[in-house]
Amino acid sequence: MELVHLQTFLAVADAESITQAANRLSCVQSNVTARINRLEQELQASLFMRSQRGVSLTAFGQDFYPKARKIIDLVQQLKCPDVANEVRGNLRVGAVETVAALGMPAIIADLSRLHPLLTIELKTGTSQELIRALKNFKIDAAIVSGTVDDAALSSAVLREDELVLVRSAYFMSAPVSRKTPPESLFVFRQGCAFRAALEAWLYAIKAVPQAVNEIGSLDGIMAHVAAGRGVTALPRRTVQAHSLQDKLHMSPLPSRYGKIKTSLVRLPDNDHDAKTHALLQAVRATFS
Repeated sequence: MELVHLQTFLAVADAESITQAANRLSCVQSNVTARINRLEQELQASLFMRSQRGVSLTAFGQDFYPKARKIIDLVQQLKCPDVANEVRGNLRVGAVETVAALGMPAIIADLSRLHPLLTIELKTGTSQELIRALKNFKIDAAIVSGTVDDAALSSAVLREDELVLVRSAYFMSAPVSRKTPPESLFVFRQGCAFRAALEAWLYAIKAVPQAVNEIGSLDGIMAHVAAGRGVTALPRRTVQAHSLQDKLHMSPLPSRYGKIKTSLVRLPDNDHDAKTHALLQAVRATFS
């Protein structure tokens, strides 16, 4: 077994594509395929499932992935013994859009200052999307909304926020009720904890909106709500920190729906990893 085989395996697993892995490794696709085949022969097991969409890890490949990454990280430390105790390498972090926009810049700045040999790779998505990416080894840790009750993951609650109903300050209408439902919702994709809480409350009071608009960015949601008669649900501190706060009106949600936690989630194999430990410290410093 050669290190280049492990590096190739990690590149293919991260990219979910032999073509993209070849581009990252600056080699031809046939070399990538040959290395993976050689590794599978040596392990006497299949690492990937092939399809027209690309490749995905088998169950054996998922178990093998963290072991291969640890080996490569250790080799990098051996190559640079003078900085063996430094936190170094590539850390892939996932974050929900609100944290990515308002929290991650400070977190990344803190990590860069304390650990100059550490590179941060950021991915955004809904909480469900990020948890799925974590389980598929596409990221090393994720900052998500809500609590995570999953035996396959380690989770640490970072803080609890008040979730509020957000409307335009210029189009104040009657309080939301069964008789006066919101005209429309501006929300993130399915899998967002804020959206789930808002829709659960509206369903409970039978206030069905006329339209549900999925917007991919925090700025987009805020702009649409500020400009019209639609509503959304976001943490109060997120709205207060946004440049459009003066154009928005906030009202509390019922206590059953009005609290939302933010958690850092990672694989149990990464609990004692220096990179994820450094991330946890930086996140707690920012969220405290």
